[in-house]
Amino acid sequence: MKIYLDSLRKQSIDFSLYENTTYYLDFEIATSEQIKEEISKARLIEFIKWQNGNRYATLKVTNYIGNIFFFEKSFDIKSSKFLSHLSGKEQFQQVLSELEMRSKNLTFSNHSPSIAIRQTDFSNSNPDLLMQFSYFKQIILDWPRHANLNSDIEKILKKINFKYQTIYDDVDVIKVKRISNKTIRELTSKQSNLTILEKFSPLSSLPVSEFLSQNSPINYFPLKLNIKKNLITIDTAENRFIKFFFEHIQNIANRLTGIKGLPPTILSEQKRVLAFCRQVLSNPFFKEIGLMSSIPKNSTVLYSQPGYKEIFGHYTKSRFGIKNILDEFKQELLSQELKKISDLYEYWVFFVIAEAFLGDDFIIEQQEPIIKLGKLSYGVCFKKNNISIYYNKTESSTRKTSYSLMLRPDTTVEICMSGKNIKLIFDAKYKVQHAKNNDPEVEGNEILKYVKAEDIYKMHTYLDAISDVQFAMVVYPGTEFYFYEKNSYLPARKNIEDIEDFYGVGAIPLIPSNLDSKITLENFVNKLKKHLESVDICRL
Repeated sequence: MKIYLDSLRKQSIDFSLYENTTYYLDFEIATSEQIKEEISKARLIEFIKWQNGNRYATLKVTNYIGNIFFFEKSFDIKSSKFLSHLSGKEQFQQVLSELEMRSKNLTFSNHSPSIAIRQTDFSNSNPDLLMQFSYFKQIILDWPRHANLNSDIEKILKKINFKYQTIYDDVDVIKVKRISNKTIRELTSKQSNLTILEKFSPLSSLPVSEFLSQNSPINYFPLKLNIKKNLITIDTAENRFIKFFFEHIQNIANRLTGIKGLPPTILSEQKRVLAFCRQVLSNPFFKEIGLMSSIPKNSTVLYSQPGYKEIFGHYTKSRFGIKNILDEFKQELLSQELKKISDLYEYWVFFVIAEAFLGDDFIIEQQEPIIKLGKLSYGVCFKKNNISIYYNKTESSTRKTSYSLMLRPDTTVEICMSGKNIKLIFDAKYKVQHAKNNDPEVEGNEILKYVKAEDIYKMHTYLDAISDVQFAMVVYPGTEFYFYEKNSYLPARKNIEDIEDFYGVGAIPLIPSNLDSKITLENFVNKLKKHLESVDICRL
């Protein structure tokens, strides 16, 4: 098998390939069965276009870099967008190292410089106290109304779990219609329910009187009988678990007082969490609920009934630690397969944007799990003073933040000024456009790489559909800066200092290990902050 750079198959490739570039394959004498097997083994099915029985095919790997082993040959696939002097695996390692360097002291606390939460880490069954409190705080205070803990308890109160309970109680004899063996046994043991009959009472001849008298000269007759009753009770194992859950949160919050040096923000959140739990537990519903002896892990109610299943899920997640997204990228680096550089670039962009706006001293907030492009993803928020920076923030009509479809920009900077919010959107796109036919323009020693028009179109969607958006910017691994001011019909601003009104769409280059793009971002953010300070928020 040979790989060529051109369709005429004159320029062969020995080892190094670039992602997002089309190559031409010649399978030579390989059979169709061998070709299928090799494509499958190399995990290239989605990247190779080949018709069964054909000797030729095309290969185009998009958004992935690293090594492939194909027809007993090793090929390095790397990015042409940055760090092109390195191999694909080394490029991935370099970007990952930058993230690790910025978050080398990463822990889940108010002092951490950074964190990204992706999923529950079931290997960590002993999370620290602050991590547990942070989880409960988020589902109580931070999650949206339709998904927070208050909505879960409301679901439970609308449809309370109950059970039928059997009890025995003394009932007036005239009301008894049916008796059981236990009723008969109770007749001889509860003397307090018997009365003495007059000597010639007509009741003395009844079988029950004769049974109780046992040929005694004194005749007895029951005033009450111990009868079985079926009652409905809400004192179930599941409801005892719900009561335990809120008492457990109270306990976690109260134990925070033993940690010295907590900032006022955490202490304020502690008071709000405690107030919420006390309010919930004061509901008359819990007065009829006893103490839990063991968690009903096999209960179908806790796995399926609305409200119950969400709270049981929260309890389970709170008992474990939380994975850092960097752990997943590290695992991917160790693999021998292709690595998805587009995802890593997207997260790297979020982190760099957050650092540009917030510095390295801010509070970390976890958001709810989300589905993005058909995959389970996550949302994270970095916060400092009046600035919050969201990764995968959901904008939708139900939240009254998007008048049409649900949208999730990669990075949303939300700034609160004079009691009003403005949003700045930065959407990472791991793609560039060369001048013509993939032949790059060269200015000095620099290859010029432009933003794709389709990505600018997407920024118009964000600017139009999402409420309170000031601008929407593509962030891409290119070289050219653009800003189109909506209130001006002038050409795109290519110099940051020329921007007069930060209302519109644009593109900003951002490349790992590239000082020029870092300076461009810093200049843009500094000019933006000065602009916001100088204008009336009511005009934004």
